[in-house]
Amino acid sequence: MKTFAQSLTADVLAQLPKKVQALLDMTGQFVSITYGRECKMRKGMPQVLKFSKMTLRCGIEYDNIAAVEAKRESGELPAENAGLSWGRYVPNLYPYIIEHKGSLYFRFFTVPNSAKTSPMFVLNGKEITKEEAERMCLASEFQERETTLETMTLKVEGILEINGKEVV
Repeated sequence: MKTFAQSLTADVLAQLPKKVQALLDMTGQFVSITYGRECKMRKGMPQVLKFSKMTLRCGIEYDNIAAVEAKRESGELPAENAGLSWGRYVPNLYPYIIEHKGSLYFRFFTVPNSAKTSPMFVLNGKEITKEEAERMCLASEFQERETTLETMTLKVEGILEINGKEVV
């Protein structure tokens, strides 16, 4: 049986970053993702980087998730999928790749009851504490968010490792 990536034309695949090609071959699987990005900084502060490691599900259909079906039945969600609230799916890459303002995003799905990991903060190549980062970053970087979302959309350029292997 062909994987999703194998079913795409060579032209389409050649235009995608290798990390996206790897993720397209992992549809329906649990994956360990290491993600990094620049924090939003207070004026005049040096740049702090934030790294997170998480376990997510890759390449499944949102409307087929049991929690989504239950929310539709209870009225928490509309009976019909209303589509994305931002961005658009890249043609031939639904439900995986979203384009928004010139950037590509990969849509993952959260793992119910998975352990939350603490992010790691780095300044000038050295790990710093959360408290040190809080003094330099905007408060919005540290807001506790209670979420029941089934999806997590990550900017492709920030995906650094897949299943412990560095990716480009």
